[in-house]
Amino acid sequence: MKKFLINLGLLLLMVVALVIWTKLPWIGAVALAVLLALWMVLTRTGRQASSVTAVGMGTLRQRIGSSSVIVIGIAGVVGVLVALLAMGQGFQATLQGGGRDDTAIVLRGGSVSEAQSVMTHDDVNAIEQAPGIARDAAGKPLVSAELVVAASMRKKNSDDDGNAQLRGVDDTAWALRPNLKIVQGRKFKPGLRELVVGQGAQREFAHLGVGDEVKLGRQRWKVVGVFASGDAYASELWADRKEVAADYRRGDSTESVLVKLSSASAFAPFKAALAADPKLKVEADTTKAYFAKQSAGLAKIIRIVGLVVGVIMAIGAVFGALNCMFAAVAARAREIATLRAIRFSRWPGSGVGDAGNHAAGTAWRCTRRGRRVAGLRRLHRLHPQRLLRRGIPVQGRRCPDLDRPEVGPRHRLHRRPVPRRAGRALAGNHRLARTLSLQSPSPLGRGEGPWMALL
Repeated sequence: MKKFLINLGLLLLMVVALVIWTKLPWIGAVALAVLLALWMVLTRTGRQASSVTAVGMGTLRQRIGSSSVIVIGIAGVVGVLVALLAMGQGFQATLQGGGRDDTAIVLRGGSVSEAQSVMTHDDVNAIEQAPGIARDAAGKPLVSAELVVAASMRKKNSDDDGNAQLRGVDDTAWALRPNLKIVQGRKFKPGLRELVVGQGAQREFAHLGVGDEVKLGRQRWKVVGVFASGDAYASELWADRKEVAADYRRGDSTESVLVKLSSASAFAPFKAALAADPKLKVEADTTKAYFAKQSAGLAKIIRIVGLVVGVIMAIGAVFGALNCMFAAVAARAREIATLRAIRFSRWPGSGVGDAGNHAAGTAWRCTRRGRRVAGLRRLHRLHPQRLLRRGIPVQGRRCPDLDRPEVGPRHRLHRRPVPRRAGRALAGNHRLARTLSLQSPSPLGRGEGPWMALL
């Protein structure tokens, strides 16, 4: 139970460290990287950790299978989570892209969308008299009364029908949306059954090319142009408001009124004036806030689904990685014991199970070449018999449970401290583990040299 709590605490500590790392600014990340480099250079434990890390990187090809499982698992979790979160964020950004702080939308009181709102011609006239509205060169208020209906259309490369949003507008609507640009054809003419379609709608529905005719409602309409906007309007069809109202029998009613304000600060007095008029029962909001409300619900659902799926996949990836790591450590317990015998500290030594690789099995061959290895001139003194005479404690010859997998590395060696005289040649010599692991196997076969006789 104690070990479980310790491991759980380490896992939580790792999660907290990762969260802090992701929240740090770039200069904080650079500072931590510099501190880590200094620790690995200036401290004994850091140098041991760097040696073990170098061994792991140098022998990565020998562990390509287990390493690939860990990498692919983590990459899959990150990819799925990023894709789902990006879906919700992209939907929200697309809708909010059509909103501005200096443009207001007016709906019927209690309506949450244009489809639920209905206003009369008198309501539109009263809204035009409110303060804070911008005017054009002729002194006409920049107000656009708009009608939105759902039109059934055939989808591209399919026999299924879908609903397209048909918006009836006046000429003023173009001035209130400066980001809309005609990319093909021309604008529709008032009084004619002509359509201008968005690029998104043209990609989704059939028979929306310039010059095509399509049946909407009770009449046939001719497509005369294509516009680009980069926001939610790109999936709509635009036509003359009076013609749309006549075709769909809406009379002189409208669903929303779009208003161009003189400035963003003019919205507050504009909204207050509408609320003070007893004849009006309307609600006003900036288009930016309106589209944010429209996208908040779906974006929240997508975000929740993404987090749930990501957490489930992350748990599976963590257990898969732990399984591979524990299997690697269990297979290299003797190598870990070898590093502990040469006075590597506990933490770097315990983490070398996946990185030590062939250290113990190739030790004797390395000792014969020790005089020719740079930095290991005293390695010839490491013959096993001398180590035993010097008092380096190993109990493998007397341990009947040595080959049992449940016997951990800590039980492979006595816990008596290494005598100072015997360990002086080894203490701080951090190239030893790397040299032991990178040399070819001994003539006696992997794991059969004199070191293995001891272990």
